[in-house]
Amino acid sequence: MAVYNREDLVQRVLARLGEVGFGQTAEPEARARVSDALDGILDEMELDRVYDFASSSEIPGAAMDPLSAIVASRLADDFALSSEEATLLAARAQGAEMRLRRYRALSSSRTYTRGHYF
Repeated sequence: MAVYNREDLVQRVLARLGEVGFGQTAEPEARARVSDALDGILDEMELDRVYDFASSSEIPGAAMDPLSAIVASRLADDFALSSEEATLLAARAQGAEMRLRRYRALSSSRTYTRGHYF
């Protein structure tokens, strides 16, 4: 199973926002803007019970694409995207949130508890 880190996520978000192309590096200001916003977005997703990324510094491969879509959508205004681009990102973010909720439900259904006998 693929696992990603925070820097991978920042790069993927910047690509979704059109800030970088294949093999390019982003401007430090753009990287900092995304990185600074991540903690708040991840905390909000945990509070809304969408997905819990706070428990690990690793991002599961299945969650990378939907998470990057959500973060890019939230930062569309900061990167001055056109209204069409922002609308497209928002639509993708809605589907992405449903996918993450489904992944959370699947992962919690796979946890087992030990019975307590009195």
